[in-house]
Amino acid sequence: MRANIILYLEIMSAQPQTRKPVTFRVNPDIKKRLDRLSEQTNRPVSFYINAILEEYFDEYEHAYFIKSEAEEIRAGRAMSYSINSVKTELGITV
Repeated sequence: MRANIILYLEIMSAQPQTRKPVTFRVNPDIKKRLDRLSEQTNRPVSFYINAILEEYFDEYEHAYFIKSEAEEIRAGRAMSYSINSVKTELGITV
């Protein structure tokens, strides 16, 4: 069984920052750990979820971008270049 968590994310906009609710399911063990950490530190669970997302989201986003690009190259829908051809094109002789 999974626990539901409602998360309020900071959304960047021209207006003052607003929070938007996001609901997702999480492993019960993770939920227990979040609850325990929240209780021990007197901070809301959403504080830690936001901190984790801010810390790791860029990495996941980048990894999926790289995976997608690799699939495009393998399928012949995107070009790739060797480091030697790039050096030659740019006139780099190191």
